[in-house]
Amino acid sequence: MQRKPLGRPGSPAPQKRSRYQSLIFDADRFFEAKEIETAFKIYQQALQEAPAGDNHVYAQLCRCYRKKARPLLKKERWPELIQVMEEMLKTNGQRPNLKGLDFKILAEAYFKNGQIEKATAAIAEALKLNPDLSSELKNLQQKIQAENLHQNFRQLF
Repeated sequence: MQRKPLGRPGSPAPQKRSRYQSLIFDADRFFEAKEIETAFKIYQQALQEAPAGDNHVYAQLCRCYRKKARPLLKKERWPELIQVMEEMLKTNGQRPNLKGLDFKILAEAYFKNGQIEKATAAIAEALKLNPDLSSELKNLQQKIQAENLHQNFRQLF
């Protein structure tokens, strides 16, 4: 039986993977194979094992959420899209892996679902994370202002 060399002479012996590293390795492979649900479940397991300060699992979970959200956005399934995006926000409470575009999409979904105040808050968060989105968000902001005026006008009569 032939043994595999453990490395070059004088180099430290390779370390065994931790459970966290193994989970991340497996989940990354499933993600790349476009088996998003399986990857998602493994990333959630890895989240329980994640060392303090390691954001890789959060970033990968966000990628999974985005993959789940994309078809909902295309089909304009606003309530389901809101649910997926809000779940992503809860999972990634510190928000280092969230992007302005995530909040832009959430703002649009809130608006389309009639949740004007939440749409406004999501726009503010999107602009805080990515001020370059201001021109893209201008149209949505105008729609929100028009809807607010319309609601105020209806209250007068």
